[in-house]
Amino acid sequence: MSTGLIARAACLSCSLVATVITVAPITEGGPAMAPIVDLDALRRSLGSPDCRVRKEAVLEAWRNLVPEKEPTRYLKRLRQAVDESQGDLRRRLALIARDAEEEANLWERRWTDLSFVERLRGVRSREEQAQRIDDARRAYLAIIRDSKESPTVRLIAAGEMLFTIDRFYQFSQEKASPFPPGALRTWTSDLLGLLKSSDPTVRLIGAIVAGARPGIPGRTVRKGTIIPELIAGLRQPELTFRLRSQTTLEALTARDSCLDPTDPDPLREPEIKAWESWWSLEKKRIAREKLGGP
Repeated sequence: MSTGLIARAACLSCSLVATVITVAPITEGGPAMAPIVDLDALRRSLGSPDCRVRKEAVLEAWRNLVPEKEPTRYLKRLRQAVDESQGDLRRRLALIARDAEEEANLWERRWTDLSFVERLRGVRSREEQAQRIDDARRAYLAIIRDSKESPTVRLIAAGEMLFTIDRFYQFSQEKASPFPPGALRTWTSDLLGLLKSSDPTVRLIGAIVAGARPGIPGRTVRKGTIIPELIAGLRQPELTFRLRSQTTLEALTARDSCLDPTDPDPLREPEIKAWESWWSLEKKRIAREKLGGP
């Protein structure tokens, strides 16, 4: 996978937690080395008694895990910070490092190529186009549904389906769309169909993707479908799901919460119960609200 495609994969992942990738500054000698997160500041923030300070520190650490900031070097420094720390700080840093390692391994595996949509322009046969599109769709869904696959990879696969839907929608607005009719509708149906899965992890992935992107073409998802899944996601053991469930919930509801994804479960439980109580009071009012798209 080229550097540009890897960067685009990172953008998809970043979009799920509403983060922004920064570009390295340009110097006279060429692109400067992008800054690596200040681990001393990270350690201080993770040791803060203010859960909002700790939460922001986790988000900032995750924002630095993008190709422009050399994830391998960053991960090496994170591991070093874990080794140099003790007690609760070591546990928190280890959670962040484990999540960072999954992201870095994903880029190394090069398990998919995001340029396949653009390459379809060069395929003249509609039958071959349709076959390639269907093959890619099946491959993404297989990854998402594979319980043996890492949570990060499964979530990114759903994000890449979303990216593909965006590309299909863009091309469908052209006077002479290069793709077979119905491709957009099938992919959108599959992505939203994750919310009906019997697998709670698949449902959560569907809720995170649907909630993070209120512009999926043709979407008719209601808040009452995804908010309960996101609240349940706050109890997931994986930092990946905890973090993305929380940021998506906060974006959807405009409700801030003092919930640190690196806190142990007993510390997190009161705030999770506060989310459940809030939903019990608000669901009659907002459950049927739709997340509209173009």
